[in-house]
Amino acid sequence: MCALETFALVARLDQLGIRVDHGAFIAETPRFGSAVRWARETWLPFAPAHADVHARDFITLAACELWKRWRPEPPSQESLHELLVLGEDHADREDDIAATEHWIRFWRALQPLLTPELRTTSAAGELLEVDASVLFNWASDFSMVATYVAGQDAAVGLRAAEVQGEILAQFSAEQESWRLPLVCDRAEVLYVAGERIEAERILREQIEAHPTSAGAYVRLAELWAPYGIDDREAITRALALLVQAAARPVEDAAGWDLDVRIKGLRRQLQACGGDGRKAATA
Repeated sequence: MCALETFALVARLDQLGIRVDHGAFIAETPRFGSAVRWARETWLPFAPAHADVHARDFITLAACELWKRWRPEPPSQESLHELLVLGEDHADREDDIAATEHWIRFWRALQPLLTPELRTTSAAGELLEVDASVLFNWASDFSMVATYVAGQDAAVGLRAAEVQGEILAQFSAEQESWRLPLVCDRAEVLYVAGERIEAERILREQIEAHPTSAGAYVRLAELWAPYGIDDREAITRALALLVQAAARPVEDAAGWDLDVRIKGLRRQLQACGGDGRKAATA
């Protein structure tokens, strides 16, 4: 379908009893919605009675393709779903940059359709007529993949971080257990892509806003002192931060293996000549 020239696609539709031109298509199709559903309601009734399943599939797929060519703004639901699926396919094959690029395109196409009232992923999913969990899970997947991309291509990472910020701003009523990991992922992307001051500001802000949640403490400590580092000062800062978290105490210390992380940093500090029993102020 994608390989067909537009004139050939339109000619085949004409053979099937569907007469359409550019102007008529723009005038007849809704501003946004499903190209497949529209074709079933407006084109298929004109298909000949002898049209088999392949011919009928051609008609609906032709509607998707012409929508993409003739009125890409706004995209059909099928075009948005295609970008989601293409991103998932690349992510499954660990082609993180390609996955991120497709998902950025998906968000850029979806965002203009989102009104301020659509403040949760499930509300936005209703617009796409997808299950309530689709956008919820997609945003988490996109955010996770972006953390891998930042180390491969800083420019793509920064573009992903911009999208992460827009996702968080749009879905402001989403549950904190979803938002906090995304905020931390965004900070990591910024940090790895070179925006370290902004990344640290974000994570410290999250620590102040959620002092009894270990996530932001751990993420900042990991960024300061990744495994294998032999920078005594960095390890000391990271250790102090996690000791601070344990002292508050955070409520999810066991879930984040806080004691294990603290012991590991103490060993790292001792290995590079520091005093693992002490920690400076973070």
